[in-house]
Amino acid sequence: MYKPMTQPAPERILHILQSLSCNSGISSVVLNWHRHIDKSRFQFDYLLFADCPAYESLEKEAYALGGQVYQVPYPGLLHAWRFVQRVQGFFKQHPYRIIHSHITHLNCVYYPIAKLYGTKEIIQHAHSTRWSTRLGAAIRNYMLLHSVWRYIDHSLACSEAAGRFMFGKNYTVLLNGIDRQQFSFDANMRENIRKELGLTDKFVIGHVGRFTREKNHTFLLECFANVAKKREDAFLLLVGDGPLLPEIQRRACGLNLQDKVKFLGLQTACSRFYQAMDLFVLPSTQEGLPVAGLEAQSVGLPCLFSDAITAEALCGKTRVMPLAAGPLSWAKAIISWPKIAEETENRGSIEQFDVRQTTRQLEQFYLSLFPLKK
Repeated sequence: MYKPMTQPAPERILHILQSLSCNSGISSVVLNWHRHIDKSRFQFDYLLFADCPAYESLEKEAYALGGQVYQVPYPGLLHAWRFVQRVQGFFKQHPYRIIHSHITHLNCVYYPIAKLYGTKEIIQHAHSTRWSTRLGAAIRNYMLLHSVWRYIDHSLACSEAAGRFMFGKNYTVLLNGIDRQQFSFDANMRENIRKELGLTDKFVIGHVGRFTREKNHTFLLECFANVAKKREDAFLLLVGDGPLLPEIQRRACGLNLQDKVKFLGLQTACSRFYQAMDLFVLPSTQEGLPVAGLEAQSVGLPCLFSDAITAEALCGKTRVMPLAAGPLSWAKAIISWPKIAEETENRGSIEQFDVRQTTRQLEQFYLSLFPLKK
């Protein structure tokens, strides 16, 4: 009797992240791959150690895409042994052939236990050019990851700078991907969102990013305070959430900018807010490969980036300025923004960041671990 051939089950790959928050650039990048990867060959599952509010969680979408989401909460140093036992229980019950990790410090627990229970391929992914913005945490992350260096089988990085920083050599660059169909200029959307925000005839400076030290919102406010003295029509849009949001809101009031700065909070559809902007400003103190900067350039916005932004991210009408130049010089550059829009320096192509292209590259990388699946 004829028996139809059955399709082999897709290889399940475990991605280790802090959380699945839409407020995290790393989480957004990984979910973007998940949306576009060939699910007949590969499926993503997730292991998390931190929770996030339901309103910003991407877990429902991960489940909808066919993934499983597991959490082993980190209880802190006082209960570290309890965490080790829980991780051991997890990998004993859920053995994975491939682990793709996007964190650093807890891998000192994950990697040896995963190898003990059958993991063959461990991928360490570099997403930043610093171990941490805090010295103590930076020393901790460096020491803990290097303590399990021998367990890492493959090294990926979002940029050359991130790869050199974490691995020194012998790494593969996999650029962060964005959905260019979603982030393209739309004149009607621009008109509607500017009307909705009451900014129809205003000079709108924008920023999208989590409120953390490395995003440098305090510096951005100081720049904007100097801009507002010269241009009464200037407004600042800040999209995002994070632990430093209350501090930045107080700082805006202290600079008497409360009527000039719009805090829009966490937005799941950021593309419409890029449309409202005239200029995008990213004064970060560190970046691996900033997704927001790519999205802004994809929309066609002129951009002003700090010199901490990796070279691969420069692919549009973009000027780079050192943070050491200070807020006043940055304000002068912002006021002269039409010159940025007219710059035609040779840059990389934004097309290389299309998520469909970067996902195909990730698939080929995974397939190289399974020669028979090609």
